[in-house]
Parts: sequence; C-alpha cells; structure tokens
Amino acid sequence: MHITEKTTELKNCKIVDVEKGKLFPENTRIVLEGNRIVLGNKCESLHIDKTIDLKGMYLCPAMINTHSHEQLISPTMLFKMDTTSKIKKHTERQQEQNMRKYLEYGVTNVRDAIALNLASINKLIRKIESQKIPGPRIYKSVNVSPLGGTFAKEPDFFTKIIFTLFGMAPLSFDDINSGIVATAVNADEKELRNAVEVAIKRGADYIKIYGDNQNQFRTKNNATTYNTDQLKIVVDEAHKNNMCVHMHQLTMKFFHEGLLCGVDSLAHIPTDRLFTKTDIEMMRETDTMIEPTLSISFSLSFPKRDGNVPDNARWLDKIRKEVYQSLGDEYWVPELKESYIHHFEKAFRHDFKMMGFVNMKSVFDITYPVVTIGMDNVKILIQEGLSDRIAFGNDGGAIQLPGCSKEMEFEMLKKCYSDLGISAKNANKELLRIFTVNSAKSMKIDDRFGSIGNGKIADLVILEENPLENIDVIKKKVNGLFLNGQRVI
Repeated sequence: MHITEKTTELKNCKIVDVEKGKLFPENTRIVLEGNRIVLGNKCESLHIDKTIDLKGMYLCPAMINTHSHEQLISPTMLFKMDTTSKIKKHTERQQEQNMRKYLEYGVTNVRDAIALNLASINKLIRKIESQKIPGPRIYKSVNVSPLGGTFAKEPDFFTKIIFTLFGMAPLSFDDINSGIVATAVNADEKELRNAVEVAIKRGADYIKIYGDNQNQFRTKNNATTYNTDQLKIVVDEAHKNNMCVHMHQLTMKFFHEGLLCGVDSLAHIPTDRLFTKTDIEMMRETDTMIEPTLSISFSLSFPKRDGNVPDNARWLDKIRKEVYQSLGDEYWVPELKESYIHHFEKAFRHDFKMMGFVNMKSVFDITYPVVTIGMDNVKILIQEGLSDRIAFGNDGGAIQLPGCSKEMEFEMLKKCYSDLGISAKNANKELLRIFTVNSAKSMKIDDRFGSIGNGKIADLVILEENPLENIDVIKKKVNGLFLNGQRVI
C-alpha cells in the first residue's frame, strides 16, 4: 500500500541557490513532501496539505559542521582545583545546551571527529533520535591507528593527569565502546582491513586516521604513524565499504601523505610552512577537501612577548578581547562559564600553568602557527581558486568553545577574504558555500544535504536577510529551521 507523504508549500520566500551563488528565479515553487524537497514544475502534480507564508524571508540550506568533539566539555585548558568536579557535574546539561544551540544557529549535521568512549556519543545520539532533546544529526568517527599512535598509546603521567581532569577514562582498545581500533605498528594488509571492519562494527560513520606524530595533547612528537602503503590499504578498505576517511594533519609531510593516499578530507591546515605551487597543484589533482579549523587558535594562540607579532595574530588578539566574554555568555552554562573566563584571563597574562604547577605552555606554543602560517595557507588556497575545497569545521570541544559556536571560524575565514581584497559579492558566495555545500561534499553527504534541490532532504534555514548580500547573517541565530522536513524553529 502506497502511503502519500504530507505536503507543505513554502510561500512568499526567496530561495538561495548556494551552488550558483544567486537566488532561484522569482516565484519558484518549493514544496516539502515528507522530508524531501520538491521544486518548480515538479510541484504541479502535488496535492498541497498545508502552506506556510515566510513573509519575504530567505530560504537557505542548513549548515554543516565537519569537525567537532561532542564528548569533550572543555571550558578551560588551565584547570583550577575544582574544575574537574564542575565539568563532571554539568557535562550532560552542557551537552544538551550545545545540541539545542546547533539548531538555533542553523546547523543540522555534525561529525564527531573522535570520541575515546563511543558509549557517551551513542547516548547523546539516542536522546536526539528519541526526541528527548532537540539536536542535529551526529555522525561518529572511529580512529584506526597503529599502537603508539596519537590516541593509541599507553598514556604517560602527563596525559593521565589530563584525561583525569577531563573525566575521560581511556578504554581498552579492544573494548567495543572504544573509539580507537589499534593494530600492530607493522600491521599487514589483512590486519589493516580487519581493523576497518572492526571500526564499522563499532558503529563508525567515518574512519579517522592520524597522520602527524604528535601525542594526544601535542606536547611531544613521539607518536607512531602508518607508512604510505598502510594508509592506502586503510583508505581502500574504507572506500570498499562506502566509508569516507578523514585525516588529521598539521604538517606538509602528512598533507602530501593524505593526498597521495586518497583520503576524502584533511582535518586542519598545515602550519609548518606555506604552500608552494607544487603543493597546490598536487591538491588540484585530487578531490580531497580540507577543514582548516582556524578557530582552534581562538583559545590557544596568544601573541608572543618578543614584540614580533604578525598581523593575523594582532587581529585575532584584538577581536578575541572584544568577544570572548559575550561568547562565554552565549555558549557556556553559568557553572562552567567561570572556568572559561578564567582560561582567557590567565592566557592574556601568559600564565599557562594548570593548577599552578602543570605547565601547558607547549600546547599553546604548538598551536600559535595556526593563526600565522595556517591562516596564510587558507588565503593561498582561496587565491589559487581552491575555495571549493574548503569546508567548515571548528574542532569544538577540543578548544574552549563548543562545536555549536561557528562565529570565530566564520570571522577568521571572512578575514582571509578581506585581506586578499576579494569583493564582498564573491566572498559572500564562497563563504556561504563553505558552510553548506562544501561541508556536505567534505562528508560525502552532498547527495542529500548542503544545497536546495529536487529530492534533497528538507533541512532548511530561514534568514531575515540575503546572505549573498550580507554574509554576516549566517553566523547569527536563524529566524526559522526545518529539520528533516519538520519545522523545529
């Protein structure tokens, strides 16, 4: 028996075509048939059950965060004695607020880039799917790694302290709830392919691999990595199972490795040197996307005191001092906001000690090039016509802002366009694509999300202004939201 889907026609709205960078022709009809979009002439044959007057507002595809960490609740890296107990007590409430904020700011798809304990992410997903709390779709990444890799090594004393402070007791890598599938360092093809299969059985939506040899908290370069042949096997097995692979990298060596091995997207941006023509041509020959996550520098990159402060760092420091308190008000529950403010007050003074004696300076030092070299590398990508490879991700949770806060990534990307002297008209088109269709492509979900088209899932935001004319509107709370065809805001 055929069940006819309920239909809702959205009237009196201006529809934004993010792929072409313009509005759809005036009077283009748009109908939501169940959870799918129907456009134009295809609407003629439909019986309309309901209409909604959008009163001249703008209709855009919902936005997508390709890189966040929903298990991590980290208002500060500079803990006080009571910070751990506060985080433990208020994590669930903060997570639920984060999920609600995603929707309020028009984000309906989120990739959790790695969770050490999948049970916590599964619990959050169940709460959303059962409608106990509002929230976006959450996709899980599982890390396939050699023993001794970034998150697949026996924690040293320092790392154990950090894990304890964040309330993240590491699981055995053999535990079904571990977000890490570990192999031997010299794993052969059979073991590597089996590791991907294990990750899939644990519920992976994506396979995550770590290219760089930094340890968990970037304090030492002593983590093991797969060689090129091993990486190619992991990628091949994932692709055979219709799984995408995203790869953590912060150096040009592993940027090249990712491209050579055919990963679908690269997390972060190289910070050890600037792109050369060779690097750019190498990327141009692939389909690999990149998620710069420039906003990790917001809470971890502070100007050095040697007087030599690059323009990017000076700009970031200025804007950070202007907005860090208001961002704290917006995104942290009151009980954790104090820890967040404490983080910045200490960092502004270059006091990087946790609890007065654990020196975290190396974590801040290694992140500093993100705002200098990293930001300039994004400018090079844009200048070389590769803006269509850039996607939105903010590393939320791993920094002192949750994933639902997209303002700083937006501001830093917008600054790149401004510094290049690109016209507002062209910058707006490209920025809008970064937060929508590019991010959908980075996660290989662009057949369903990221743009408005026939048959796509009806995840739509209602905006009061045309983002092609005023791009700032996409960093604000939306005026309305359709999620899976249902109006939720």
